[in-house]
Amino acid sequence: MMAQALSAFSQAIQLDPAYRRRADHLQRFLLTRLVRDGHLMKAMAHGQFFPTAELEDYAYVVQGLLDHADATGNRQSRDLAGKLAHIAWQLFWSERGWKYEARPLLATLQAEPALTDGALYSPSDVLILATLRLPDPELNRLARRAASLRLPAMERDPYAYPTRVRLLTRVSTG
Repeated sequence: MMAQALSAFSQAIQLDPAYRRRADHLQRFLLTRLVRDGHLMKAMAHGQFFPTAELEDYAYVVQGLLDHADATGNRQSRDLAGKLAHIAWQLFWSERGWKYEARPLLATLQAEPALTDGALYSPSDVLILATLRLPDPELNRLARRAASLRLPAMERDPYAYPTRVRLLTRVSTG
């Protein structure tokens, strides 16, 4: 939720500069509290860290940091977004597809070419879209490769993949 709030407040800065204070506060919290040893923590409560951040956490934080960087020119946000994107691609992507967790509890869970949208946008597609905003040729190559995977499930149920439609539009227009 914090990452989505960072995106929202960062985008709202153009409507009212007063939102900058809130966006900066969330950005500082992410940088100083939820990033440890270069990795994203899932959450922090009562001084305890929950270190098992999942793809969704990484995807939305990368997007939020990029939105903050775009709105404020903050280089630290852009740099951290790039570092966390690299980690997310290493942890959650393979040529077989995406997994929600770096180390799933069930060994039978298989990677999927794309993850469906649910209450939130597809975390795999959010990360791909955010990655395409980074000036990193290696990550952009991975993002385009992931976006090109055929999704038979999408052909059967396109309403489960609305973010994929946005992604395909973005990739096809450059």
